[in-house]
Formats: sequence, structure tokens, C-alpha cells
Amino acid sequence: MGIGILDEYKIMHDDILEYLDFLSHKTVDLPIIQQKDEDFFPELIHKLLNQYQEMLVKLPRFSDSHKLKTRTLSEYIEKSLDAYYSGQPAKAYDFLESGLNVVKDKILQAKSFRDMVPNTLYRMRVGLNKSYKRSEMFHIPFDKRGLATTQRYSIPGLPCLYLGGSIYVCWEELKRPDLYAVHGSKYQFSEKYKGKVNILYFGITPKMFAHEISQEYKYRAYVRKKNKSALNDKDVEDLKILLETYIILWPIICSCSIKVKNTNDSFKPEYIVPQLLLQWVSNHSEFQGICYFSVNTFHNKENYLLNQNIVIPVKSSKKEGYCSSLISMFQLTESAPWQIFNLNSIPLVEKKIESSGKLILEKKDILPRGEMIIGISPMDSIYSKTQFGMYEEFLDSYELASVNDVD
Repeated sequence: MGIGILDEYKIMHDDILEYLDFLSHKTVDLPIIQQKDEDFFPELIHKLLNQYQEMLVKLPRFSDSHKLKTRTLSEYIEKSLDAYYSGQPAKAYDFLESGLNVVKDKILQAKSFRDMVPNTLYRMRVGLNKSYKRSEMFHIPFDKRGLATTQRYSIPGLPCLYLGGSIYVCWEELKRPDLYAVHGSKYQFSEKYKGKVNILYFGITPKMFAHEISQEYKYRAYVRKKNKSALNDKDVEDLKILLETYIILWPIICSCSIKVKNTNDSFKPEYIVPQLLLQWVSNHSEFQGICYFSVNTFHNKENYLLNQNIVIPVKSSKKEGYCSSLISMFQLTESAPWQIFNLNSIPLVEKKIESSGKLILEKKDILPRGEMIIGISPMDSIYSKTQFGMYEEFLDSYELASVNDVD
């Protein structure tokens, strides 16, 4: 695989290397792009999950109990799809819940991934020659729940807060609207919730997850070597658990990460499992939402942090207004029209504005984003140098505040 792990640790920790190779294999890579001749969605899922089980058989260090859990989860996903196609959505949910219960210990272990959830997030709306209040950049209000339509992670009529890890991914998820018609808002978790929000983390592809674990492994090996000691059991065991968790949960991550084939169809089978999963999260207090990677962008080690999305369903139901739990969870800026940003051609982090002899805006204590946008132009671009990156810097000048029902 060429991950460059220190030679002296290869023999000692072959199980880690085996898992890294497995997750880096092209057969388990995500998202899934459907072929033109693949018409019946349940058959596609069966093929993908069955192929995955065949690969697991060849993974000798992956325990039989783990293989059984993975196989059982796959079987329940297939039963869920069959029930949905038979017109039994309630039964479909029950089957998926049964499968998730089998791996719930691993799902709960995935809480340890929450450090990978970005603290700064973004939301985008489209509206030419419009202006939006802070509250209008929040979730759909309860009295307008009829606007909550079918999306990958949505339940019709259930307001949810949808956020992106970058302005770029927000734009991609909105199908690349005219930039002169968009409005953006920056979000941050409030101090009370920073590092404490339990998000079901499906925000990284298998290959990129293997890359992250290999980098962490190499770092730990380097530190130990520098201190003239060997990697101890704990150094390896917690990384091994993380890898095993991802391998076990792959069937559900895969089933939620299939690009829509027929975008003009009202019924999109690719949305069935993600919508049922969102319903499961909404029904379980252990998690507040789901972090998932975009199926509309290219993923590699330079850009995957740009391509994460978060969906958080409301935690209460009222006649009107907004969810008090989500209000307390986030602070956000007023919306910033792209047109206004475009008038400000100098990056904000380099600009000083003086009024009445006083400095009112100065260089921010931030680092430029070094990720790359891949596949959007003939030449890959460093994110902080793009209009998207500079727009995020522009949003840094806006004040963060909470939404309230009278906004």
C-alpha cells in the first residue's frame, strides 16, 4: 500500500497493517458511483455487501465474532430494503434498527471519532436579490415544516439543521448554484457544547480513514523511537479498535453513500437507508446527529476535510419557531451575500480598516486552510487561495450570536 510505516514495527503489528491494506482496497472505496446497467437498487446493495463479506473471509486477523456482526448487519440492511420496496416502511425501519442494535456497541465506540467533527461549520442558502436574517439561516421553522422535502438525510416534514465543513461543500450539495445568488453563514458550537456533541461520524471515506490511522500510527512510532522505547499494547490496541469499528460499520456507511443515479426521479432509492438512519438517530438520545462525507465531490488526503456534512434533527416539536436545543448548541453569523463579499476584493485577513483613528478590524488569529479542491478545474487549487476560502475569511469578520425565537 505504500503507507511508509517504520520498518521495525511491521512484524510486530501486522494486524494494523492488514486492516489498513483492507480499507485502502479499491473494492471497499466509497462513495459508490452506479453503472448505467444497474437498474434494481436492492440487487446493487446485495452485490456490494456480498462482495464485502467475501473480502472479510480473507481477513484472518478479523475475529469470527466481528465477521458475524458485519454479516448480520448486512442481512438486516437487505431485509430493510426489501420491506421498503414492498410498501412497508415501518417494517423497513424495524429491520434496520435490529441490524444497528447488533453493532450498537461499535456505533457507540464511534463516538471516539467526534474529535474529527469540525468545530467551524457553514450553511448556504440561495436567493437572488434577497437578504436573510440570522434566524433564516437556521433550520426550517416548525410552522413551515411543509418545506422539509426529501433529501439524502431527511424525513419529509421533519426540520433538520444541515451544515457543511466548508463553503465549497455547501455549494456542491446545492448543485452548484450561481454564486451571485448565494448567502452564507458561519457556525460554531457554543462553549457549552464544544467537544461534547455526540455525532454519529460517517464523515470520512475508507481510504482516507486508513490514511489518518496510518499517520497516527507513524507518529506514535516516531515518538516511541525518539524516547528509545517500543510501541506498547495500548498504542496499538486503540488504533486497532478504531479500524475494526470502521470495518464492522462499513455496510451501513456504504448503503448511505451511493450517488443518485436518476436525479430527476421523485423516488430515489439511494435515500432509503440514510433516511431510516436519520430516523434512528432522531429516536435515540445517544446521538445528536450524523456527520457524513459528500458523494458529490472528489476525496483525497488533501481535501477530505472540506467534504464533510452534518445533519442534526430537531429535538422537540412546537407549533412555530425553532428547536431550543439547537439554539443553545450553536452560534452563527448573519448571512453574508456573495455579492457583498465580491465587492471586498482584498482578503480580510490582510486588511486593516480604520475609523476615527481606531483600528476596527485587524488580522485574525487563524491559519489559512491548506486543503485542495480537486476535480473542479483543470488545475487543483489550494483552498485558501480560492474564492470559497476567501469567502470563509470574509465570514470571520461577522459576529457570532445565538438565534432566538424573536429574531
